[in-house]
Amino acid sequence: DNSKSKKPATVTAPAREKHTDKNAELKQEENKSPSPLQADETAPKVDETAEEDISHDAGLNPEKYGFVSLRNNLMECEISLFYSCVKSVTFNNFFVDSKDKKISFGNKALPFGALKASFGDSFKIVKIDSSADNEKVLVQREIVLPDGSNFIAKQSFWLGKGYVIESNLEIVNKGSAALNIPALKISAGNLPSFTNIAGDKIASEHFSLDTRLLSNGAIKTKPFKEKEFKENQENPAKWIGISNKYFCSILLPENPFAEGNSMKAVLTGNGAGKTPVAYLSNEGIYKLSVPPEESKKFPFKLYAGPKERKSLKDFDPSSTGIMHLGWNWLDPISQLLLSFLVYLSKLAGNYGLSIILLTVLVKLIFWPVTEKANASMKNMQKLQPLIQEIKEKNKNDSKKMNAKVMELYKEHGVNPLGGCLPILLQIPVFFALYNTLNGAVELRQSSFLWASDLSRPDTVWTIPGLSLPLNPLVIAMAATMFLQQKMTPSAADPMQQKMMMLMPLIMLVMLYSLPSGLTLYWTVSQLISILQLAVSKYRSTGDNGAIPQKVKSKKV
Repeated sequence: DNSKSKKPATVTAPAREKHTDKNAELKQEENKSPSPLQADETAPKVDETAEEDISHDAGLNPEKYGFVSLRNNLMECEISLFYSCVKSVTFNNFFVDSKDKKISFGNKALPFGALKASFGDSFKIVKIDSSADNEKVLVQREIVLPDGSNFIAKQSFWLGKGYVIESNLEIVNKGSAALNIPALKISAGNLPSFTNIAGDKIASEHFSLDTRLLSNGAIKTKPFKEKEFKENQENPAKWIGISNKYFCSILLPENPFAEGNSMKAVLTGNGAGKTPVAYLSNEGIYKLSVPPEESKKFPFKLYAGPKERKSLKDFDPSSTGIMHLGWNWLDPISQLLLSFLVYLSKLAGNYGLSIILLTVLVKLIFWPVTEKANASMKNMQKLQPLIQEIKEKNKNDSKKMNAKVMELYKEHGVNPLGGCLPILLQIPVFFALYNTLNGAVELRQSSFLWASDLSRPDTVWTIPGLSLPLNPLVIAMAATMFLQQKMTPSAADPMQQKMMMLMPLIMLVMLYSLPSGLTLYWTVSQLISILQLAVSKYRSTGDNGAIPQKVKSKKV
């Protein structure tokens, strides 16, 4: 239980007081060694209040209200006392690309802003009180709406197990009339792409907004496509989230968001040749009515952390759907393979070794199927002289030619699809394993042999003057692919065979920057296939290329 390792909460700037020395030190520290998100100091800043247009009395200056830090062994989160939200989350075990700074959600340009409550387009904060102890932070704000409605918003924050932050929002109506809020919005936070969080150069990014619908349990995904947008999803939602390649933020309310959720993409820092940075935000919506002298409570759990299957499953079983390890029908297979990968890493002590073990296990499972495919292709290859003879004799009558070829297959007990169907059975597993290794956060910054990071290419040297990296594993992958092509029986004509021999070279060029975890898997997989072809060839050395005799056909 991570709660046992919690340190005392630290109030760095209590309400209605000037900045403490600690707060000044933290601000000074923020200006040193900026993260990738903070590097563009010329970029326009995004005001936390821009969407809400919060107004306040002159005496309630946001800068007079600091934050409270809550910690456990996995992360530290900062609670903003003025905005009553999670300002930032910093992870103890995950580091930026340069490994000199911890990965964080939120920065000075755009705070994370999770669990922030919005009460409409414009509202006025007239009073703030806050308190904190070793376990919990409580912020109480008095709010006035444009119609004059006055109420108290009490919000408490504490750390749950793992990467979970828990919160309870209570709306207290002190007035003599009913309090009506057409759209009470609760934010799952602002999250950029993983490259902008950590500085990694990644092969592929999955950056999206996710909603688990209450009606059918389906997860509705809105991918980011390099353009700003704002969109409402009106179906009741069990939870809402934001995800990039390796991290996510998921807001799970005790009471589902009855009015759906509001999703938004914002681009910042565009100008003066700067690349814009995209932020996605997701807010759940309630339609609220509170009778006079009554209150309503809204408990929440926020998962803010890596896309680790076990952590997500512990948070909520359905939240593993935010991992996006392939198409919907393929995702369960990918997650199963990921579970095996993590389990094997505990036995082997290294993710590189666990990739090798997992690849060997998958290839052994499909060994009999592959053996049948190889045997079928070999028999098809032996029949090629007879098939060519039939084609020559019946070149002007395609119908008769096809009938004669099928008779030949039947006579010798050869299934023309016998080499294809076994391979087709393996394709879903191949893609699932590919997606698993491509999306597993566990591989990031995990080393194996000369590869310093299995989520990146295994560059050992860069050729001077050409800026061409030398990646041994992808070269080995292309070499084993070429050897496998040479050894695999083929019924194709000579011209097609020559074209197929160019495939390894094409793959080498296309996949040269593939993550080393994937090239390791691909290379080991092909080495096992080569071994199987060699064993099959050794077993059939006595047939001298004889045409197969008629045997009882078997379905593959």
